[in-house]
Amino acid sequence: MLTAIHKQAMAEAANRLEAANLVQVMPATPEDIQAEQDGAEARQMAIAVGLGLANNLASDLFEWWRVPDSKLSEVVEVIDPVLQKYDVSAPDWLVVYKEEIRLARVLGLIGIEQYQNYQQFQHDIRASKAKDVTPKKEEGATNGSE
Repeated sequence: MLTAIHKQAMAEAANRLEAANLVQVMPATPEDIQAEQDGAEARQMAIAVGLGLANNLASDLFEWWRVPDSKLSEVVEVIDPVLQKYDVSAPDWLVVYKEEIRLARVLGLIGIEQYQNYQQFQHDIRASKAKDVTPKKEEGATNGSE
């Protein structure tokens, strides 16, 4: 009985291997090629969005955290082949809504940049007020003692 089960398992494995080889031999249609390109583009976009958000969050939390966009782009290029190797594909909805997601990414980056500009502006105003207040106190102290 053990040999019958073993033979059946071997036959199933051989059938799966043959089916896998047939799939690899079949030429890809233009639709398949376009779908693969769309999937790769969507996957890279998702990686870029995720890394960009993580980078902005980390830079808000930690003053010392700065990763240039060029390095993030390099990370996207390095991660993508690893994801392909392990057959990680973009979900269907990501491919369908890639234009909308790209728009949201661009607008989000503009919003984050404007928020950071606002924070810097507020910091500069507080520093300016503190600078203006300090000399007045010193002037008052020197004028009052004379």
